[in-house]
Amino acid sequence: MLLDSCLRSRSARETRRVHARILNSQFLKEIFIQNRLINVYEKCDCLDDARKVFDRMPQRNTFSWNSIITVLTKSGFLDEAARIFGSMPDPDRCSWNSMVSGFAQHDRFE
Repeated sequence: MLLDSCLRSRSARETRRVHARILNSQFLKEIFIQNRLINVYEKCDCLDDARKVFDRMPQRNTFSWNSIITVLTKSGFLDEAARIFGSMPDPDRCSWNSMVSGFAQHDRFE
């Protein structure tokens, strides 16, 4: 898959090219593909692109929410991650673990 190649190379440029092709394909509405894009953009250090994918998703599943929460906590945007976590319909263990891990990594426990 093309996204796997982008993941291995960690190339933002290539990821954006593949994303543009996805936008013009029947795969645009596939939640799995959009979740994968969030993860690949995170690996390429493209937080804004990952967030745009999440924000533009017409439908989200638990994996979508967990992906963006993980992206935000790893990048140190804990307040934003907490805001999204608070609006998440059904947080699961992974959601909680991402939040706790993010706060621990950035010494934000009070």
